[in-house]
Amino acid sequence: LRPARLAALCAEGRDTPPPVAELEARVGAYLRAVDAASGGGGVDVCRMPEAAFGPEVTPLAANAPVSSDGEAYGWHIDADPALLPPSPWTDCFGRYPNRSPGKPRFVTALVYLSPEWRWPEWGAQTRCLDPPTGEVLAVPPAPGRLLLMDQDISHAVTAPAAAAGDTPRYSLVLKLCLHSHR
Repeated sequence: LRPARLAALCAEGRDTPPPVAELEARVGAYLRAVDAASGGGGVDVCRMPEAAFGPEVTPLAANAPVSSDGEAYGWHIDADPALLPPSPWTDCFGRYPNRSPGKPRFVTALVYLSPEWRWPEWGAQTRCLDPPTGEVLAVPPAPGRLLLMDQDISHAVTAPAAAAGDTPRYSLVLKLCLHSHR
């Protein structure tokens, strides 16, 4: 995405395109329903605030890897509240392990946008790593599939296989913050 378009997508309020606003609303409703079903005291869901990282890190990202990208996408985490730089966020909440009781939780929502994806021929799964065991969970892309994970989970995008040709595997990443009412 061009920087101006990404800035428009990340803008709160009226500048948010309706499909992005609807996706955020649906993900928020789902997370609140999961919280209620598990006996939680309620949860507010919002975009990752600028106060956490500053304006350089956007709460939205778009990916479109193609076969020729090869191994360009390495293992990474999206964020870890224990590793935040000094900021208004750390002034308020401090640095803490994600999932700490009483602290905001950092969650990534990745939605696969390609209208067609031929799995397994075209590949391009998202790989998630379990550090204690070294086990890798591969999540295959499918049109409209949503992958929710804590932002401190090590993961990697896999480029499409040669069989996909020049077809990109589109995805949109929402970086969210969950504030528990407990």
